[in-house]
Amino acid sequence: MVDEKKVEEIFDIFQECAVFLYDNLKLNYYESIKLIANSILDKGSIDIDKDLMLKFKRRINKFREDYNVEELRKGFTYVFLNCFREMNWANNITPDTITYFINYLVDKLYPKKKISILDPCIGCGNLLFGVSNNRTVSALYGIDNDDSMIELSKIMGNFIEPISLFYQDTLTVDLENIDLIVSDLPNDTKFTYDFIAHHIQTIKEDGYMLLIMNNDFFNNVDVEKKALFEKYGTMQGIIELPDSFFKNSKKSIVIIKRSLTKVKNFLIAKMPDVNDTNAMQEFLNKIEYWFINGGN
Repeated sequence: MVDEKKVEEIFDIFQECAVFLYDNLKLNYYESIKLIANSILDKGSIDIDKDLMLKFKRRINKFREDYNVEELRKGFTYVFLNCFREMNWANNITPDTITYFINYLVDKLYPKKKISILDPCIGCGNLLFGVSNNRTVSALYGIDNDDSMIELSKIMGNFIEPISLFYQDTLTVDLENIDLIVSDLPNDTKFTYDFIAHHIQTIKEDGYMLLIMNNDFFNNVDVEKKALFEKYGTMQGIIELPDSFFKNSKKSIVIIKRSLTKVKNFLIAKMPDVNDTNAMQEFLNKIEYWFINGGN
């Protein structure tokens, strides 16, 4: 269970400390949250006089030891969103509704199984930790070519779950024997094809990729690149997401399996507005039926 008051408390502590660090050291929000996180974990030091240090410690000492992993993830998500605004970064965070649904899919694909998970475009880590928090994992991996995003993912990892992070182009990282890949991909069709062709080889035989991708991907078929990833795996289904989730594009969750066995029943579904209870139940019934009948 998530105590929303504790989530707000995490955000408030970071906010109060960030204001303090700006007022006294003129640190920007990004540098402040890195320093705050390290100070809570007793890593690193701050070059300020004793009186200011005592005032700062009184603020960080409000941080509790009894936050659960989802309270930490959600609290840091609000902190990171505020960081994006303060720093005028164009980064986005995967909506929690999508994360919860991907968790539902993972539960179906890997029931009660300890798995390794990779997000090859990890960003600030929200999606990956949103998935890992709800199951037992053997290892977590994240890749990003933005050093600021790697640093934010590192913060989440330090508080939630050990993670191996790679600061480099995701298409140059060669891992193997990963059980599951989850990722929210940028709106770039060429990159998406290259991403799938490269990382389908990262997962184990019969492993899965659950990818959030722009619908333009399906309108711009690259036969040559499509043939590359079809040497190793097959698409199992497409779940179109509500338009209201995204400002400038339409996206879907695509299920890909590392297997050359043809899917018995290709899944095509559209998630309704989350406030439409009846439509949502019908949607979930359709997904359940697909799993029960061996669609995957």
